Amino acid sequence: MNVDMFNYLDPTGNYRFANPSFENFSIQFLFDVNHIIKNIRNIFSKATKLKFIYPDPEDLNKICTASYKDIIDVYEKEKNLLIKKAPKLNKKTISPSSFEKQQVSLATNIFDEKTTSALEFYGHYETAKFLNYIRQWYFIMTNRSTLKGVMKRDIFRDPIRSPQDHQVLFLKDF
Repeated sequence: MNVDMFNYLDPTGNYRFANPSFENFSIQFLFDVNHIIKNIRNIFSKATKLKFIYPDPEDLNKICTASYKDIIDVYEKEKNLLIKKAPKLNKKTISPSSFEKQQVSLATNIFDEKTTSALEFYGHYETAKFLNYIRQWYFIMTNRSTLKGVMKRDIFRDPIRSPQDHQVLFLKDF
């Protein structure tokens, strides 16, 4: 949604409006989720020698670490294989050019379900958990379909129908 539409829906500049389904709740505007996912990928990929520290989503008292080096490790192990556990990891996904960094599909390849499964297979559990966490957030924030959750068998792609839905609870903890 662009700024002109924001201003049309809410000329006060608060970027929220009344929820027609739940009168006690408002709908908050959010700028460009696709841009945010690309920024997460870009920042994460710059730290190949560092570890990204994050709270464990299942136990907030536990600290986990994720490393882009783990993703590169999976790519290096599989780049010459005919059958890969992480087929979306390729040279463009791992090391995109300045122009390729603008492509959402290359950013989402990092967070792909098969990529996280491959990370778990090779023992990079905390990096896989981090990528899963970001992917779930991305699916909730970009859902425009009432059927995609059923078709993909993914509860995070279901539409939000009430304030008690699992997606809302996930976002509150995010």
